Formats: sequence, structure tokens, C-alpha cells
Amino acid sequence: MCRVSIIIAAYNAERFITRAVTSIQNQTYQDFEIIICDDSSTDKTVEVVKNMMENDHRIRLLRNTENLKAAATRNKCINEAKGEYIAIQDADDFSHKTRLEEQVYFLDNNNNYGFVSSKMFILSETDNIEELSNFSPDSEGLLYKLSYISSPDNKDFLYRLPYTHASTMFRKNVINDIGGYRVAKETVRGEDSDLFMRLHAKGNRGYNLNKALYYYLEGEDAYKRKKYRYRIHSAINRYKGFKAMGLLPRGYIFLLKPLIVGLIPLSLLRWYRNKH
Repeated sequence: MCRVSIIIAAYNAERFITRAVTSIQNQTYQDFEIIICDDSSTDKTVEVVKNMMENDHRIRLLRNTENLKAAATRNKCINEAKGEYIAIQDADDFSHKTRLEEQVYFLDNNNNYGFVSSKMFILSETDNIEELSNFSPDSEGLLYKLSYISSPDNKDFLYRLPYTHASTMFRKNVINDIGGYRVAKETVRGEDSDLFMRLHAKGNRGYNLNKALYYYLEGEDAYKRKKYRYRIHSAINRYKGFKAMGLLPRGYIFLLKPLIVGLIPLSLLRWYRNKH
């Protein structure tokens, strides 16, 4: 048995998966397993993972015979997890070396919280990864630019998702209590916000550590316009989440946000992101 199960949903991740896994292997906290589910990749992701497994018995590989997307793939990992805690790790990002230690310590000492997240650094493929890895979790440099909320309330979901999903560690029982990630057409994108809203609707609360314990890769396509149907799906998710959290009718005006953002020129979005 182990305390923490790190779950990684991987699709065509051969370029980054080694870095992601290595960042977990090098943690100051070592009581964990790593469960990787390959979502029917067409590159060499599986081969790369199998090579890593030869040197670390804590790595387990699951495989989808068809592309099931992130929600179903993460559920598959959770169903196989042996740990008391579930930590998310995206295949193209990496974690600060003290991430697991600090999050386990928090959950062990704060039973009133069901999950814990953190700030995160943002990077591009051209950044010096070795230099970034040495940033202190208390550093303000290259932080992902979201206003910090230590213990979000339901109303905070009106304005934005108040947690960074990829840097979150959950108690396994709170995820099981809501049936894991919801697999539906409208959660192909946005399964993370749907999960957090359903957790809040059931009375589970999370906490954001005031430290950057995760490195998020913003790829070249970060500003490419999403298909507009995903904006519609996001509005549907918000409606269901807001209703479950008792945020309606106040929340009706906020349901329009993803639809409006989808109409804003990419150049203006990029300018706004750089200025804020």
C-alpha cells in the first residue's frame, strides 16, 4: 500500500512524459505510486513509459484501446489507485520537488478540507527548464496570473475556476463520493471545473497553498480559438454547477462568459493576458 497515487492521463505525450514522471520520482516525499493511462496514443508514449517502468516498480501502465478523453481516462486511473490521496499530474507539465510533501502534510493536518491545490509557474517550450526548476515555491517570478484565494467559496466560481486542477491533491474518498469525473459530451473539455463544482455542491471544500508547487506548460496553441461548441459546453457545465451550488438566479449573467470570450479576437486576448 501507499499513501499517494499520482494519476497521469497521457495522449501523444512522448516528448514530455519522462520529465513529468521524473519530477514525481524526485519528490522529497516518496510514499507513492504512479498510474499512467495511455489514451490510445499514436506516438511512442507507451514505449517511453515501459522503459521507465524497468527502473521503477512504482509505475503502472494502463491502456485504452480507443481514445476516451481525459475524464474517462482519469477515472480509470482512480479505480486502480491504492492510495489514500489522489494527486493529478498532467503529462506535459512537471511538479516542484516539495509538492507531494507539502500537500500530504496539509491534508494530514486539516481534516475539514477534501482537497488542496497550489499556485503554479507558467512556462513555454522555449524556457530554461533547469533554471525554472530551481525557483523557490515562494517566488513571484513567472507565476500563473490568477488572483489568489486561499479557501474558495461557492460564489468564487461565478468569476473563474478558483483552483488549478493539475496541481491538486484530493482525498480519494471525496472523489469516489461524487462518482469521479463526469463523462459526457459537455465534459470533453472542462471536466476539471465540472468536478470542482460537484465537489463544492456536496459540501467538500478545498484550499490553495500560497506557494507555486507546479509548472504548467502553455503550448503554442494556447491562444488558438477553441471550437465554439466547447464554449457552449462550458456554459452548460456552468449552468449545472451553478444550479447545484445554489448560485442561480444570480449566476445567469455569468453563464454567458465563455460564449462572449469565444467572440473576442485572439490578439486582444493575448494582449490582456500579458498585461494582467
